[in-house]
Amino acid sequence: GMFSHHILRKVVDEQNRIIAKERELDYLTAVYNRNVGERKIIKSLNEKYGCLMMVDIDNMREINRDNGILFGDRCLTIVAEIISNIVPNAIVARFGGDEFVCLYEGIRTVSQAEQLARDIIESVSSREELQEQNNNVSVSIGMALSVFEGQEYNHLLTCVDKALYHTKKNTEKSFHLYQSMSRTEVKATCKMDIAHVMGFVRMIENKEEETIEYPELSNIK
Repeated sequence: GMFSHHILRKVVDEQNRIIAKERELDYLTAVYNRNVGERKIIKSLNEKYGCLMMVDIDNMREINRDNGILFGDRCLTIVAEIISNIVPNAIVARFGGDEFVCLYEGIRTVSQAEQLARDIIESVSSREELQEQNNNVSVSIGMALSVFEGQEYNHLLTCVDKALYHTKKNTEKSFHLYQSMSRTEVKATCKMDIAHVMGFVRMIENKEEETIEYPELSNIK
């Protein structure tokens, strides 16, 4: 009685856990589905800087037409695996038919983001299974850095979408990083922030008794 009820309870719990896990994941590629992935990305963006990336498999319709849907599915699975494993702790979700949205935590410089994109492109182009029979499977990438564009997910998503559109239009380069400010403007802003901080530090050192006005700083971490 009691013992068998306990075993049954464990079996049901385990089944529920498996179902819950399955509901979180895209059925084909085993990365997060869009709903769950976006929630996890939003949570992460609120806690730390990162690089949001949209990865699109080029010419998916032609791939399915020329090689069959099974090969197309295999392409999606392999690309999902590559973008999930390129660095530890990537948050990857299937965004649409042939698109993935990814957040790579801790990426805060242009050179880090561009290197990451190159690594993904290189991994796709060197994967034998994707390149056999002259398939030449490739990806296009749009990126944005939260350190420059802010931590609001929907705004970052608009940025990466624009960057991806730019990549698709300019076929000579497979990735593009969205930048709302030029590097000169970013440097000027940083210098201004540092000047604020240094002025603030000097005020404290001089132990000025008058009211200290705190400089407005943009979420420095």
